[in-house]
Amino acid sequence: FALIDQYGQIVKSENSARASLSPKSAEEDLDIEKNSRRATKGQFAFEGTTILAKPAMNVSLILDVFTDFEAGVESRQLQIEVILRDCVKGEILIQQRRACSACGVGQFQQTNSRRSYSLRNDETRCHPC
Repeated sequence: FALIDQYGQIVKSENSARASLSPKSAEEDLDIEKNSRRATKGQFAFEGTTILAKPAMNVSLILDVFTDFEAGVESRQLQIEVILRDCVKGEILIQQRRACSACGVGQFQQTNSRRSYSLRNDETRCHPC
């Protein structure tokens, strides 16, 4: 958290706050890696955080922010909606990893993953040129 003056300059910042990301619902089929951060100059930077879920999925996350005060700990929650990109032409969906993977040199794939969930296996693989 930071106190910002009328000119947009940070007057005072708080560096003891902690934040973490988690799925809104236990039923969401996703994993979050590197999901906790400590404030630096009043800001949380979730660089390097990875969300593992099926491409083209809409994901609801909860951002929990904890601030330590002399009287105790205060907690706030924010809901964040994230739309994960779909696999693009030239990529295939790797179901086990829940990720898109680029076809190798001399290979192609024209079907995007949003359609590939219902297609035959030979249509969800890279093909030689």
